[in-house]
Amino acid sequence: MAEKQEEKKLGPNVTYLGNDENDKTAVEAHGIRFKPGEAVNLTDRLGEEKAQGVLKGLAGNRFFKVDGGPDHKADEKKRQDAEKKEAEALQKEREEAAKPKQQQQPGYVPPENEHLEKPSKTAVREK
Repeated sequence: MAEKQEEKKLGPNVTYLGNDENDKTAVEAHGIRFKPGEAVNLTDRLGEEKAQGVLKGLAGNRFFKVDGGPDHKADEKKRQDAEKKEAEALQKEREEAAKPKQQQQPGYVPPENEHLEKPSKTAVREK
């Protein structure tokens, strides 16, 4: 019998992360003021039922860290690493495609020297 996966319980704390480490500007969301880096207990502020809806919404916002929610920084790093790897593979593919390709027929033997041969003396006309 298949077991149900237990859904992660979100909250009760939410922390506003800000745009970057130097962001000190507070924001207001759902009637609650959030200061960067300070956790706010939404269950205490909004009540259990209303807090769950707000927690779900904020869990999807990369500027907020919700207890039990996704780690947006780790997800962003994974995405950037995947994009970098894909870009490197594409660059390598382009470099390979740019290399000249010789059409080789069965029995073809490449020349020992890649330089053009000099014309024979008999083929050169003198003036």
